[in-house]
Amino acid sequence: MLERILAAGCDPGLGFLSDVPLSITGTMKVLLVFDFDNTIIDENSDTWIVQCAPNKKLPVELQDSYQKGFWTEFMGRVFKYLGDEGVKEDEMRRAVTSMPFTSGMLELFTFLRKNKDKFDCIIISDSNSVFIDWVLEAANFHDVFDNVFTNPAAFDNSGRLTVKHCHAHSCNRCPKNLCKTAVLTEFVDKQLQKGEAMIAGGVVDTNTALHEVLQTALIQGGPTWESCKAAKALGKCVLEPSCDEPLCVKVVEKLCPEHEDQPN
Repeated sequence: MLERILAAGCDPGLGFLSDVPLSITGTMKVLLVFDFDNTIIDENSDTWIVQCAPNKKLPVELQDSYQKGFWTEFMGRVFKYLGDEGVKEDEMRRAVTSMPFTSGMLELFTFLRKNKDKFDCIIISDSNSVFIDWVLEAANFHDVFDNVFTNPAAFDNSGRLTVKHCHAHSCNRCPKNLCKTAVLTEFVDKQLQKGEAMIAGGVVDTNTALHEVLQTALIQGGPTWESCKAAKALGKCVLEPSCDEPLCVKVVEKLCPEHEDQPN
């Protein structure tokens, strides 16, 4: 679980991409970027919702209709099928909000809420806005996040959930509905223009860093703790085996100004 949490916040402001100590200056904040599926929640919301289908599985012909790069279109057909089978919004909500959070995530959100003056938090996810809203609302953590970038979804007049592409992009490596690199690059550029972006104790090549960040964050399972460069960022923050506080909280806590005494 730790690897996924580290990957979720793996950005230039976390110091994973540089050997320089971390620092926060003036109005600058540390940016934490989260995925939703298999990061905030310990499941994939799109596959989890299949439990609402008759016999908790999709027809073979529907399963076989998926085409690489067109997952959002596939999920649109899944949602239509569920609606046609009489699955109501309330049933879908109950299923989605029953997904377990990744271990330590709720504690991390509680910590971030208390330190919103130091952190900007965003979600970039290939799920959809309805599922993410349901989960954050049920756990009462909507206020932790400044922005959510995902596929917009809504229930139509027939009670079926519909989903659209997050945005249009020119990347030929990403699914048609979402390029996380493009979303994150645009967000960081806007923050830099406002003078509200994160820094990492020195000059960081933002474009290079973003690509390294996403390559790390999107690899299934993420880096191992032993090899992760976050070890240097942790500095003197060593956890005893008996410590009850989640590691992810200790990692993020280390980024606060009061913890700037990083070792060289």
